[in-house]
Amino acid sequence: MAQGANVSVSITYGEQKNVQTTDIQGNTAANSAINAGGKVTVAATGAGKESDIHIVGSDVSGQQGTLLQAEDEINLRAAKQTHQERSQNKSAGFNAGVAVSYGSNGLAFGFTAGGNYGKGYGNGDETTWRNSHIGDKHSQTHIMSGGDTAIKGAQVRGKGVQVQAQNLNIESLQDTMTYKGKQMNVKGQVTVGYGFSASA
Repeated sequence: MAQGANVSVSITYGEQKNVQTTDIQGNTAANSAINAGGKVTVAATGAGKESDIHIVGSDVSGQQGTLLQAEDEINLRAAKQTHQERSQNKSAGFNAGVAVSYGSNGLAFGFTAGGNYGKGYGNGDETTWRNSHIGDKHSQTHIMSGGDTAIKGAQVRGKGVQVQAQNLNIESLQDTMTYKGKQMNVKGQVTVGYGFSASA
């Protein structure tokens, strides 16, 4: 009488790894301000072509009037603010299995495999502007320059506004935002199965 052999083999394996990184950088403008209940006068004189007024991302106003006076140039500009974000991600995983069974009543064999891989990135950039504000809307605002006056990303307010300059340049600045990203994923799977049984 022959004895039947029982064989059973089972192997499993699994692994998964996910990595994501994010880097954020940026700057925010902190404004300066000259505000008064009376009249505010800002003057640059005595140095000829060096007598300029530069106001960037700041506020100047007087409730009783505002005067900016320079022998040469007056530049009223916005302060630039930036925000940048960089992100990356990677993922990898695998699962494998083998099953073998042999008995007196049948034969079984099984195999399974898997795998996945993915990676991607995202890049975001934003630029905003902190405007300068000159004058009070309830009083007179005067801007007087012996040279050019540039108003770039600035607001000049007043019950009345008077500007005297050799050349006057006015320009608005727009906030911008851009984003670019990409993601790639690859998957794979293999399955093999076989079975046999008999009885007498």
